[in-house]
Amino acid sequence: MDPQYCSNHPPPIPEYTCKEHYYESGRLSSPNYWRALCPKLHICDGVYGAEKLKKFLPSSELLDNVKKSAYSSGYFCLPSSEIPWSVNLQDIAESVVLLMQYGYPPTFIAMYDEIWVMLNDISDFIESVSHTRPNVDFVTFYVNPDLDQAGFLPHRDRCMDNPEETFFDDGAPKYSTVWIPLTDACTDNSCLCVIPKQHDPGYMNNSTRFVDPYGLQNIKVLPCEAGSVIWMSHRIVHWGTAGTKGYHTPRIAIACGFASEDFEPPYFDIDTQLPFPDFDIRLSFVGGQALLYSCRFSFTTEELKLWDTLFSKKKEAFQKDYVAQVERKYSSALSKIRKREAKKNQTDPVQVLNDEDEEERLQPYPEHILIEQQGCWGLYKDGLTGQRFWLHKTLNITGWYPPSGWIHNEFLADFNLEDIPQALHRHQQMQSDFAQRQQRILEREAKKGHLGVEISWK
Repeated sequence: MDPQYCSNHPPPIPEYTCKEHYYESGRLSSPNYWRALCPKLHICDGVYGAEKLKKFLPSSELLDNVKKSAYSSGYFCLPSSEIPWSVNLQDIAESVVLLMQYGYPPTFIAMYDEIWVMLNDISDFIESVSHTRPNVDFVTFYVNPDLDQAGFLPHRDRCMDNPEETFFDDGAPKYSTVWIPLTDACTDNSCLCVIPKQHDPGYMNNSTRFVDPYGLQNIKVLPCEAGSVIWMSHRIVHWGTAGTKGYHTPRIAIACGFASEDFEPPYFDIDTQLPFPDFDIRLSFVGGQALLYSCRFSFTTEELKLWDTLFSKKKEAFQKDYVAQVERKYSSALSKIRKREAKKNQTDPVQVLNDEDEEERLQPYPEHILIEQQGCWGLYKDGLTGQRFWLHKTLNITGWYPPSGWIHNEFLADFNLEDIPQALHRHQQMQSDFAQRQQRILEREAKKGHLGVEISWK
C-alpha cells in the first residue's frame, strides 16, 4: 500500500486527533484547526475561490452523446481527459487519508474549498444533461482492498412506488448521482458495476428484481481513471466490486446527488450557500452526513455524539426532512450500539431477547415503511432496497415495525395477498418453534439459578 494512502498511519500532529475532542468541540469550530489537518487544501479562502470558479462547458456533440447514453442506458462515463478540473485531485485524495488518520470520516473532506470547486466545475454540465441542481447528498468513499473492503452492495439510490413519475417528459431523471474517483478505480481496488436500464426489469416499475438470471452478461464494469465522471440515474442498479488483497492503492471517490426541487429539495439553501458554503454550515453538514451514512461505519458512541453536536450547531439551516432523516439515523445507530454492548455483557440469553424487544418499542427500523394493512398483516417497503414484504404482527410490541434479531430474519418473506393462508400456517409453525426454543432456554437457565422472562405471542 502506498504510504500516502494508508489511513491507519499515525497523523502528523497526534494531539489534533478526533478522539481528543469528544467532549470539547470548540477547537473544531476554528478554520485554523482544519487548515492544520490538511495543509495542502484551502478553507474559506476567498482569493483561492475567486481564482478557481470556472465552468465545464462541453461541446454540443459531446453533450448529445452523453444525453443519449444517459436516457437510453441510465448512466454514462466521461473520461478524465474530457474534464478540465480546477483542482489537484491527488492533493484531495491524500487529504482524505489525512482526515482518516486524525479519526474523521472521509466525508469530512467537504470542509474544504476544493470539494465545492469540483461541484461548481460540473454543476452546469449536469444541469444541461438532466435539468437538475445539486441537492448536496455528498459522501466520500475509501475502499482499502488490503483490508478486504468492498464498495456498497447492489442498490438503487432512490426507491419509490411510482418510478415512472420521477422522470421529466424528455426521459431525464429527476434525481441522479455523480461519482468521481480521486484515485484510479479498477477491479483490484473496487470499481463500479451497473445494470443498464434496458436490461433491468425493475427500472421503471416496482419490481425488486435487479436482473434476469440469464442476463448477467449485460452487467457493465466501469474501471476509470482519477477525475473521470460516472453519472447514474436514481433507478440504476449499481455496486462496487470487492478488491484484491495486496493491491497498492485504495479506491478513493466522492459522490453527490443532483435533483429537481419537486422530487427532493436540497439539504440546505444552495441559492445563498453555493458555490462556497459558510464555515458553520460546512461543519454542521459533515456532522449530519456522517450520521446519515453511519450504517456504513463502525462509529463509537462518543463519535456519534460528536457528529450530532456538530450537526446541531446549525441544524435550523437545513431542510426539515433532512433533519428528521439525520435524527432517525442517529437514534438508530445509538440503539444498535446499545444492543451490541448488551449482548456482549449479558449472561442471561432470555434477558437479552427481552431487552431487544424493549429497544424495538423505542426505536423501530426507520427504513421500513408501512404501505397498507390487511388485518394482522402489514405490507412494508424497505426504503433502502425498494423490496416489499408482508409481516404479521407477531410480538406483543407497540407499532407495526418488524422485531429485531433472529425473529425478524426468519420471518421475513415475500408474501403476496393470495399467499396469506400458507403464511398463516407458517406463522403458527413459527409460534410453536419459538415456544419450544423459549422453553429450552428457560429450563437451561433455571438449572443455573437464573430467572427467565417470558416473551408472549399473539
